[in-house]
Amino acid sequence: MKRRIKKHDLTAWFLEDHATLPASYVKSCQEFFDELKENQNRHMLIAGAVEKRQAASGKRCNLFTTMLDKKTERENQK
Repeated sequence: MKRRIKKHDLTAWFLEDHATLPASYVKSCQEFFDELKENQNRHMLIAGAVEKRQAASGKRCNLFTTMLDKKTERENQK
């Protein structure tokens, strides 16, 4: 007797031995988890790039304020 599992139901994946599950179900679940992992990696790369960009702009801001402070000091010394 062929076992049927509802579409998009991951309960069997977590609760039952994978050897007892239908091959098509195991394959579709594995593809789903692979896609999740790929999306997570993509989001982490994007977040890392944004973080680097923000850090770089922060350095520029600090450099700008440092130069402004030096200019102000020179003007006060005159």
